[in-house]
Amino acid sequence: MKIYKIASGALFEKLMSSLTNSLKRSRKNVNEEMVEALANDVTNEIDSMGIPYSIENFMAPGMAKTNMLVLGNVLFHSNAPTVLFSIFHELAHFYQYRKYGDDFALSIYTNEMDQIEQDVDKLLEIENTANKFGLMKSQFYLRKYGLTDVGGIDPQFAEGYANRAFVIQHVRQMKTMVEGMEPDQRTIDQINENIYNLFRG
Repeated sequence: MKIYKIASGALFEKLMSSLTNSLKRSRKNVNEEMVEALANDVTNEIDSMGIPYSIENFMAPGMAKTNMLVLGNVLFHSNAPTVLFSIFHELAHFYQYRKYGDDFALSIYTNEMDQIEQDVDKLLEIENTANKFGLMKSQFYLRKYGLTDVGGIDPQFAEGYANRAFVIQHVRQMKTMVEGMEPDQRTIDQINENIYNLFRG
């Protein structure tokens, strides 16, 4: 796995390929200069935040660890709206880290199990905020480049947290995982690392 200090050539090339293939499925003609400009805009957004990132085989479209953006190869097989939405959803979490601190979501996993309902509420608020940002930014770029007719965001990417029963199960599993960790290891960085390793399979 290669970790990039900033989003440079690797992400740009991945976006170029993904967006081009996606648009070819919905349009006869694809303007390569337009695709290049869009890929450049998205890359520059990550550059401007200075976030290290990796692109790798991952069982999720992405993950915002406190110190790195992880993008799964699975994401780049999606359509253009889904790719843009997912990237900006993950970037939203870095804005949350910067606004509220790295530990802003820690209690979701470290609170006692009898607090699961309020912890689920907190996680849903965090994820729904990221969804709104992802939707806003992806729509902005789709409008900017005249791509409002290329399909919608894949529901499995956009609605992963719409099912409360699923979220309760997820939080319960994470709490159980954290309970099995040594007390001095129950930091957000270590918890994120464990979650990351789960999605690596």
